[in-house]
Parts: sequence; structure tokens; C-alpha cells
Amino acid sequence: MLVPFAALATHQKACEITYECLGGYTYRMTLVSYTFTGTATDRPYLEINWGDGTVDTVRRRIQTVLPDAAQTYYNEYIAEHTYSGPGGYYISMTDPTRNGGVINVPGSVDISMYVQTYLVVDPFLGCNNSPVLTNRPIDRACVGQPFVHNPGAYDPDGDSLSYKLISCKMDEGMDIPGYSFPAASKSFSIDERTGDVVWDAPIYQGEYNIAILIEEWRYGVRIGYITRDMQITVQQCNNRPPVLHVQNHCAIAGDSLAIPIVASDPDGDRISITVSGELEGPVLLSVADTLSVLSWRVPFSAARANPYIVYCKATDFGSPCLSDLKNFSINIVAPAVELYGVLNFSRSPVPHATGYKIYRRQGSSEPQQDSCKGGLSDPSFTLVATTLDTFYTDTSRLQNGMTYCYRVTTVLRDGSESLFSNEQCFLNHNDGVPVITHASVEKTHQTQGVVKVRWQMLHSDTNGDYSQKQYTLFRIKNDTAISLRTFAFDTAVTFYDSSCNTRDGRQEYAVTLDTMRSDIAPTLWIYAFTSSRKVVIRWQDDQIWNNRYYRIYRKLASENNYIQIARTSSFPFTDTLVQNDEEYHYYIEGEGTYFSGELPSPLLNKSNEISAIPHVLPPCVPQVTSVDGSCDPFANTIKWTCDGEDIKEYEIYSARVGDTNYKWIITVPAGAEMQATDENPMSYNICYVVKAVNTKGEESPYSNAVCIDNRYCFRLKLPNIFTPNGDGVNDVFRPLEGQTAEDFEIQIFDRWGKLVYKAKEFPFSWNGCYMGGNQACPDGAYFYVAEFSAPAEGLSLKQMQNGSVVILR
Repeated sequence: MLVPFAALATHQKACEITYECLGGYTYRMTLVSYTFTGTATDRPYLEINWGDGTVDTVRRRIQTVLPDAAQTYYNEYIAEHTYSGPGGYYISMTDPTRNGGVINVPGSVDISMYVQTYLVVDPFLGCNNSPVLTNRPIDRACVGQPFVHNPGAYDPDGDSLSYKLISCKMDEGMDIPGYSFPAASKSFSIDERTGDVVWDAPIYQGEYNIAILIEEWRYGVRIGYITRDMQITVQQCNNRPPVLHVQNHCAIAGDSLAIPIVASDPDGDRISITVSGELEGPVLLSVADTLSVLSWRVPFSAARANPYIVYCKATDFGSPCLSDLKNFSINIVAPAVELYGVLNFSRSPVPHATGYKIYRRQGSSEPQQDSCKGGLSDPSFTLVATTLDTFYTDTSRLQNGMTYCYRVTTVLRDGSESLFSNEQCFLNHNDGVPVITHASVEKTHQTQGVVKVRWQMLHSDTNGDYSQKQYTLFRIKNDTAISLRTFAFDTAVTFYDSSCNTRDGRQEYAVTLDTMRSDIAPTLWIYAFTSSRKVVIRWQDDQIWNNRYYRIYRKLASENNYIQIARTSSFPFTDTLVQNDEEYHYYIEGEGTYFSGELPSPLLNKSNEISAIPHVLPPCVPQVTSVDGSCDPFANTIKWTCDGEDIKEYEIYSARVGDTNYKWIITVPAGAEMQATDENPMSYNICYVVKAVNTKGEESPYSNAVCIDNRYCFRLKLPNIFTPNGDGVNDVFRPLEGQTAEDFEIQIFDRWGKLVYKAKEFPFSWNGCYMGGNQACPDGAYFYVAEFSAPAEGLSLKQMQNGSVVILR
């Protein structure tokens, strides 16, 4: 008996290729296909192209009938291959027989099935594995009902994944001619982050195939991909799908996690709930009618930067069985270590910990713990070390009298960090060393400036015998210590240095007690920048105590008393409550501390005084960034930037190429988008410049010139009909008035391609007769090809123009 070819050919429904690294350059490939049971066609062997010039015939290991998918075999092929060295390899399979009747694959019974996986072999990547797909590529949908599918992908190496819809492929990876995405009443799309394919909603019954590209990323670089060619069967249904409700979660490695999964069915059908994805360790799903619980004892090995993606599916027992699919993420953070003593801490229980980060700040704090991310993002902490040991000695230069506080995080193999530890603080104290608490500018002057300097001993030092010892105060200039005077020992000493230049720079001081020298204490130094109605105050603050706040003081030059206008913890400070051309004076006062109960707090230290006069700035010089042309309508759009203030407007000028005499064409007010459109360019080949004008009317120099060549926009204006009947009206085919063209030639053909007229002069004139003679051409449509050069400042640009004209007598 003869069996029709189509009956034999209908076969492949879905397919995908994944791989596992076995070490070195050896990989295990798994090809999974889903085939139609109602055909004599079988594939006990398939050919695999490894992408390195070798092809293997691979034997099928498993074939089984899917009980809940109509007439579908599950087939599995496994093979191993060793590559000769690093490189990018495209692993592919081609089967000449798709199943017939696929709605969006024209002639699917005669179209091959092609899938491809891209493998990067690179020693720097290590032994990389492909994503794993946990949801099979055979699914069902209903006409008029929203449908969701997710491949259920996770990456065993913790790499990031992204998703795209692509055309289904045939021989050699070519797009299938006429292929289209399934028709939808609203939309058909994929979420590139989660992989959710949403079809809202199918219109027609039948089988549809789609292809999903799943790309693998590490540190922002693509390191491979797999493709899934899958099939969706759409039916007419009275049944409605169930509805799932799940939420994202965070957990600490080592804890137990219980995640509620809520499902309901609008038709009251019983529901089956399944979960898939990458979850390490024992996972238990307890299923109830409407509320199920996913229980996970999170192993310490599960801590990592990327979240775990869990795919949850609720399937009803209606006719047919329908599903709702949702995915949710679980962030697993490594637990904090315990910091005890000063810098001793417990070892992390996470097996893939690679070290510890030591963070420090001056004074105690309670930073916000991010239990979903880990790490220590508080900017007041400084990373001082990364260590492999569970102890650390801080040997960096520490300020005497300052209290330092530490916290520790664990670093994992992927660069992520654990929760931060508890805090441990200590007072850095060098016995017998004075602590300077004040270096405050009391008067700003070039020669008679005054600085208040104060120092003291910590309480624990005052019990010793210091009666025979003396302090010496030094002013530091250009790394040279200048002795000012000596003082008898006291627990605290204040001195006013009244002969220094506090106008032109900061002052620095140090105190010795015998051979013990204090840290160098500089004064607070401020300076200012001005613009229109604005004074920006900046300062240099590296004082040896911690200034937590700054008080800003201001007065007009004509006033006697300063007033406080602000208190801030950050700098610079911008004063916008000023008027142009008025002189203002400023100083600031730092509120400092050593975070020590033995030293006074706050420590108030003043800066130098400065004057500033806000004024309108000269206009910035624009920079033209682009000129974009349009032919219909003929216009040019000019875009520019200008980094400045006090701009009132911009003036745009143009000139023909080669001409430096620019003419004004447009004015654009400031504040709008920095672009303008020249709707009547003076030439096809033209240059543009821009000027900025400030609020005083001052103009900037011209910007750079940017030119554009629009000669391709030049088109001949020709009629599309003429009537050569001898009445003296519209008897010839010729250009409209007022046009010029150079290097001109035109050829006119009838509809069979026969040349009926040609000319090289411009303007031309055709009387509708063969080659311009007396033999009239019949009525109808004729086609012309014209070549010419656009008239543009003596430049030549050969162009071609096609069109048609109708003879109507």
C-alpha cells in the first residue's frame, strides 16, 4: 500500500539542546524533542553538528508517551564531545520533518525543524553550563483566553538570563519564509527579564510554533545561548484557567523559608500545583485546596548574588485542563559573622566564602541592613581591608583621641557580600600625646590674622607626673615646623596665634609634650564660585576631628553682623538667595567631635572669611552636534549643546558651503530643547553655526560649523499625465517651469520595456510620438528613467529618478 508523503513527514513538534561541562574541553549534550505519535516516521538516531566541523549520529536513549499531551512522544538524545580548544561553537540539529498543519508555519509538513545552541569554550569562564529548562515546550491554550508560558529556565552557574522571541528556523538556521508570530486579539509578547510568554489572546484553533532565544550573561557579557522551538495547541474551551498569586521573597542562608502559594479556579475545579526551578537542598510542597506552602530549608551553599527563580504552575481538572503560570524570585543572603573583641570574628558557615571585608567609620552608627542584598552601602563607612583570616589588625594611620567603629562582611565567590556584622568600637589613644581640639579662625587678615588653638590631655593621662614637662606649639608651613612658644603643663591650654596670614591659605598646628607630638590640625578653609544670583561655597576639611555639621554664615558688605543662613552635613553649599552685583561675605563653622566621652563635644571651629559678588556670566559657546536633513518637506534640523547659565536665547545662522558670510535665520528662546528647524534652506549644500545670547544681551562667538549635503533631495518636478491631441493645451511632456538640471538624460519606455523616447538636453519636450517623430504612441502608461546632477554650488552628484506618465488623448 502506498502511504502519502505528508503522512510520513508529519513528525517534529518541539525541540531544544542543552549542555553540561564535564571538565576541560569536554561537554555532554542533551537534545530533547517532542514528536507526533500518529506517524510512521521515527528518529531512533539524529545527527548533531558540534560546530567545529564534526557531526555525530546520536542514538536515542529515551522515548515515552506523554500522558497529558495529545499524541506526543518525549525523546531524549545524549552525547559527549571534546573540543580541541577555546572558541565559540554552534551546536545544531536539523530534522526534515515538522508536523503538518501548524497555523503560523506555511506548509509546515515540508519545513524542517532546526534548533541551535551557542557554546563558548573559554578557560577564563571556567567550566560553564547552559541554562536548564524545567517546563516542557508543549502547552495548551484556549480561544479568547489569555495564555502564559515560561520555559522555567535557571542557570546552574548563577549567570543572568534574558529572553527574546525569534522566528522559527529551518535548514542552516534560516528564517522560515512566511513565518509569523501567532495572531492575537490584543498582543503576543515575551518579558525579556522573566521569560513569560503572554498571548492575549488566541483567535483561531490549531497548532502554533514559536521560538525562544535564551541568552546567558556574566558580568554584562553574553557567554552563550540556547533556542527552544515549542508548540502551543489552541482549542475551543468552555473552561477557564485557574488564577495564581505568589510574591517574591528574601531569606538568610541557613534559615527555613515557608512561601504561601494561593490558587483559585473561577469554575470551581480542583487544582494541581507544581513548582520547578533551581532550589538547592530539600524542598517540600504541601498542597491544599486554595493555599499551598513551599517549604525550603535553605542550605548555606545557596547564598549568592543572583536570585533563584521559581516557576509555579496551577492546573485545573477541567476539560481541557488549563493552567496559570507565575514565577517569583528568592534572594538568598549569607548570614552575618559575629564580631567580638576589637577585630576578631567568627568564620562564615558559607562553604564558598572567599574572604572578609573590614569596614570602619569614626563613631558609632546603626546602618540600614538590606536583608535582600547584603553588603554595607552606608557611605560613612570606609573599606579598610579584605582578608582571608578571621582577625585583623588595623595598621593605617589613626587619629589620636578618635573613636573608631568596625563592621565585617563575608565575600562570596561571585563577589556578593553577606549581611554585615555587629559593631565593635574602640578609642585610639596614644599615652602622653596631646589632642588638639580647636584650630579656629577668629580673624581673617593677610598679616594680623588670629587663630584660636586649643589642646588637652585625655583624662587617663593626667594621673601621671607631668609637672616638669612643657608643651611646644608649632605652626606648620611647607612641611616645616615653626616654633611659636612653650607652655607649662596643664590639662588644657588655649592660645591665640595673632600674627598669621589667614586670608590667603589655611594654617596648620601641632603640639609636642617633650618628645610626644600631636596630630597636625589644619584650619577650615573655604572659597567660592559665583554665577547669576548664585554663590557656591566649597571648603577643604581634613581636620583631625570629625565635623558632622557645618553652620553657614553670611552678611552684606554694608552690614556689620553675620547671620546663620544654613546648617548642613554635606558640601558644597549653594546660596541662591542673593542678588547680582551685590558683595556678600561668608564664613562657616564646623561642629566636630572625636566621639569620645573624655573630650568635649561639639567642637566649634570657624573658617576664614571670604567675599563674593554674583553676576551674570558671559554666554557659553554652543557646540553644534548634528544637522539632520529631510527631503519631504525639504528642511534641516540643527541640534546643539551649551554648558552655561544666564542664557536668554540662541541665534542660528546659515551659509552656503564655501561662504563665510553667515546670515541669521532663526532665534530660539533658552529653556526649550536645544534644536531648531530651518524650514526654507537657502541651498542643498549648507552650513550652520549657533550663537548664545545671555540675559545682558552679550553674544558668544560662533559655534563650530556643521554642514549637510542634501543634493539627493533634489527631484525633478514632472507631470504624471499629458494630452497630445493638438489642442495646444498640455500637448507635451516636459518639466514644470523654473527648474534646472545638469548632465541630464531621460529614457521613456512602454509597458513592454521598449524605448520610445530619449533626450539629453534640459529642459526636454516629448510630443507623445515614437522617438519624438510623427508616429503617435498609443494611449496608456509609460515609464521613465532620468539621470541628472543636482545644481548645488558647482558640486556634482549624479542621481536617478524613476516615474510614470500617462498619455490620454
